[in-house]
Order: sequence, then C-alpha cells, then structure tokens
Amino acid sequence: MVEVYEKSIRPVPSPADLERLSDCLDHYGKDALLKAIDRADYRGRRSMGYIEGILKSWEQNGYDDPEEEHGHGKADGPRPAKTAGRHRKKALRFDPEAERRKWANEKSGWD
Repeated sequence: MVEVYEKSIRPVPSPADLERLSDCLDHYGKDALLKAIDRADYRGRRSMGYIEGILKSWEQNGYDDPEEEHGHGKADGPRPAKTAGRHRKKALRFDPEAERRKWANEKSGWD
C-alpha cells in the first residue's frame, strides 16, 4: 500500500501520513483505499486529507464510479467533485502577461 501511495501521491511520505494511511487501511479496507488513492491522483489532488475525504464521502454516500455514472472514461479529462449544495471557490488563474496587456494603455491617474 505504501508503494502505491509513494508512486501516486508523495514519493517520501511523512510519518504522520504513513500513520493515517495505516488507519485508513484498517478502517476502510485495501480495495477502497486503492480506489481513493487512484481517484485523488486522477483529480490531481495528491494529499492524504483528500484521500480521507473521498473515503468518508464513500462511507456516507456510497461509492460513486464516474465511468458508470457519466458513460465515459478517464480519457475525457478530470471532472470536478460533486459539491452537494456547497459552494466552492474556483481556483484563480493569474496570467501576468495578460494583465500587463490589459492595463498597458491605462493612465495611472497620478499624472
């Protein structure tokens, strides 16, 4: 299990992550933990906290297989997690060059 975690999530896990990984293995089982690690890696969210969140969600709401649910596979790209009524902020994408071009013709107001 540690080898899968090292390959997919973090090459050098901390002692705390190893303990949390062991706790999840004991509580949720090997199959669920492997699927959660795969899902976190697929979504680009490589942290033990995210893996634990996936497992807790599956424990409360059941396993949600995105391939069965949407009729397409991983080749279509990552999909956002279901929010279930919660509003999540979108990640800001800041492009310094685009901002410079946008404001290039503006006067400073201090002239």
